[in-house]
Amino acid sequence: MEKLKIKVCGLNRPDNIKLVANLYPDFMGFIFWPQSKRYAGSLSSETLTAIDSSIIKVGVFVNEEMQNVIDTASKYKISTIQLHGEESPGYCQSLRSKGFTIWKAFGIASENDLRKLHSYSNSVDTFLFDYKTAEHGGSGKGFDHNLLSHYSLSSPFILSGGIAPDDAELISQYSFPLLAGIDLNSRFEIAPGLKNISLLNQFISKIRSL
Repeated sequence: MEKLKIKVCGLNRPDNIKLVANLYPDFMGFIFWPQSKRYAGSLSSETLTAIDSSIIKVGVFVNEEMQNVIDTASKYKISTIQLHGEESPGYCQSLRSKGFTIWKAFGIASENDLRKLHSYSNSVDTFLFDYKTAEHGGSGKGFDHNLLSHYSLSSPFILSGGIAPDDAELISQYSFPLLAGIDLNSRFEIAPGLKNISLLNQFISKIRSL
């Protein structure tokens, strides 16, 4: 398995964003769902465009009007879209046809949740698996990763939901062939949207060395 990609998500404070960018995660995620405590829609476009081009910016949306997604992505120069609501395969494919890379998030609580993915197999680039909650992520809770042994599609997936600073060694031992990366959020925070740089640095350094 290739080295896992690392995404730090839920950033919304300009100075903190700069510090996280200095750690060079593979992805930085910005949530454009107004109900989120980590809402990033008030950031200036310059804050995001200043991020090194080697770091892929991911815009996270929940059941948003498609034109608003397109307009926000244009403002912040974002080309990867993570859809974290009940967006249909057709919605995903429509955005994908406009040139966006599409990640579709699903809450996983049972093997049955993995069966729902099949209708999306041709309309998304990557799946993201999170703890199943009505709050659309950010719960700080994990799900039973053994369920991923039942994943049968060909698309890569990102592991999210409750990943903690002391999980690096455990995750590095996973042997899921299509596990492409991990999503770090609430367990690495001082407050919602404010990341603990020391914890992130330690974790990223460790998992990249394993």
